[in-house]
Order: sequence, then C-alpha cells, then structure tokens
Amino acid sequence: MKLMKLTVIAMCLLFCGLSNADAETYPQLVARLDSTGMFQPVVEQLLLTKLNELRASKGLARLAVEGAFTGAARAHVMDMAQRNYLGHNSATGLDFSGRMKALQGGVMRYSTIGENAVMMYPPHGAAQVADTLFHSWLNSPPHLHNMLRSDFTGVATGAVILNGKAYADQIFVGAPLPPESLDPCKQTCVSWH
Repeated sequence: MKLMKLTVIAMCLLFCGLSNADAETYPQLVARLDSTGMFQPVVEQLLLTKLNELRASKGLARLAVEGAFTGAARAHVMDMAQRNYLGHNSATGLDFSGRMKALQGGVMRYSTIGENAVMMYPPHGAAQVADTLFHSWLNSPPHLHNMLRSDFTGVATGAVILNGKAYADQIFVGAPLPPESLDPCKQTCVSWH
C-alpha cells in the first residue's frame, strides 16, 4: 500500500503538474486537494452504484472498488479540471498506458485495464450530476463497452466540479497478473483500452 501511495505521489507530481515535488509531500497534496471541496465523493459513489446496477442487469459481476487507483482517477480529473481539457492523456502528454504504468512502478500488474473520462456542464445536485455523467458514457459505444466488459473485476472513480463543469474518470482493471509476468520484457500480452 505504501508503494502505491508513493507511486501516486510521483504520478501526480511529475505527470499531472499538480504540485512542486520539493515543496509538498503526498499527505499535504492529498489534504490540499481534499480541502478544495472540488472532489465529489457522493457523485463518485453514485457512478459506481449505477455502473454495478447496469452490470447486474446484464448478468455481469459487480466491480469492486479498486482503492489503489482512486488517487489516479482523482488526479486525472483534477488535471483535466484545472487545465480545462478532456482526454486520456495527461496535460503533459503522458498517455493512459504510461499513466497506469507509472502508477504501478513501471510495469502493468493487471491482465486488462481501461478508462472512461467525461466532461460536461452539469445540472445541480449530486444525483443529477451523476445521472448526466453516467448517461454520457452509456450513450457512447466505446465507453459502454468498458462498462460491460466481463474481464474487468475492479474500478476506481474520481469526480470533480470546477468552474461550472463536471469531470469524471473511471479506471477499470482486470485480474492481477502472476508475479512471473511482471517483467517489463514480458508485457506484450497486456491489453489497454
């Protein structure tokens, strides 16, 4: 767990540009970001609930909260919100697989991994915000595909509202890879979506 937190620090500080590595520790960064009131834990929970209700309606297993990736999802929505963009690449140009490898110490530790990101002008109220964000993904075939993949077992969600816009990010993960396949030279079989 400590390694994951340190990796999140590195990812936030180096790739998202959220802070100066010499001036702010990880606990200070978390406290500062949490104190902004921009994260929307109620919206995050509602998005998870809606996702699992959708999966259950299709006969798919519910996704467990993948806590190790929550910081990454929140860091990405904060990066998008502060820099006013939408995408799977960080504002500094690191693509999704690069962001995820950075989070996991330079190797992919899961059989599959995917991401849904969205930005929109939301209605008022957590339930309405979550519903609007969720339906944006629901009405997009690539995002719906991620939500309904049977090989995903976990999900982490981040949601932020800033300057009248709502941003959400969900990172999906599959089964952990066996330790013998964590060698970066053996990572050609991992798929990112």
